[in-house]
Amino acid sequence: FLVKPGTSDILTLRFQPEGEVGVHGGIDHFGFTVAPGTSLEKLRAHLESCGARFLGRVDIDKRVPSLFFEDLDGYVFQVTRYPRFIRLYVALLPLLQRRTRRAVETAPAAA
Repeated sequence: FLVKPGTSDILTLRFQPEGEVGVHGGIDHFGFTVAPGTSLEKLRAHLESCGARFLGRVDIDKRVPSLFFEDLDGYVFQVTRYPRFIRLYVALLPLLQRRTRRAVETAPAAA
């Protein structure tokens, strides 16, 4: 993640070796961040009423819900609601992900 100082703008860089390059004009998807406390259910209903097709929900983390849609031109976009203290959250995200990964790796195997 790259965060522009003094803003909530986030650029996420991701390497994807496979796939159809250029299908979406050279981008996989683009995203929007909504204010903390925004109702994603109401937002989903509004976007669908405007013609967007809901593709699914993929939570970045249990504190960061994301909804994916396809617009009328076929472009995929993501709507994410970050916690109130986004800069602190982004700074701590690698630590949170390591902790979650470690908890999964050390969890007792199911019988």
